[in-house]
Parts: sequence; structure tokens; C-alpha cells
Amino acid sequence: MIGKRLFILSFIVFLGLINLNITANASYLSEGEQASGNGSNKLAAKLYKKACDSGFANGCNKLGLSYYNGRGVNQNKIKAYQYWLKAAKTGNSDAQHNLDILCRQSTWACK
Repeated sequence: MIGKRLFILSFIVFLGLINLNITANASYLSEGEQASGNGSNKLAAKLYKKACDSGFANGCNKLGLSYYNGRGVNQNKIKAYQYWLKAAKTGNSDAQHNLDILCRQSTWACK
């Protein structure tokens, strides 16, 4: 009986930790979007990177946009491609769309 209770308690704690991680990732993205809206593009890119590094695909997509447009980071279309590809592999449709546009514009991407 104690073993079953301990298992259930451990599982509840585990689910809580997963929820905290998802909330933190979404917070990075939300704070990044707010920073970008305020013209703090360098801070926005840092926050998008934190979200991306935490496994949040939309953070990778937004970081790709930062690199593509040179907002808060030096413009680098190769890095944009890499971040969009990372997000697209998770099924992020915005990143898939951005990759499609980049592939049509460039001679090196998606070959």
C-alpha cells in the first residue's frame, strides 16, 4: 500500500515538473515577443534561444526569424535555416512555411 502511494505521489510530482518546464518555455517565448514589440530585439533573440534550447519549437521558429531578418543578432540565413529546420521537424507549420520561402529564394538551401 505504501509503495503504491509513493508511486502515485512521485508521478504527480513528475507531472508537475513537466508542467513547470512547459510554462517556463512559453514564458520565454512570451517575454521574447514582448521584448521584440518594445524594440529590444537583442533581448528577444536571447529569450527565443532559451525557449528553443528548452525544446519549444516556436522559440526556434522565432529565433530563425531573428537570424533571417538580422533583428537582435547578426543576419545569418544559414542559422535561420538551421533553427527553422529544428522547429519544422517537430511539425511547426510556421517554420515549415519559412523554410519553404527560404528554399525558393536561395540556391543553397534544401538541396
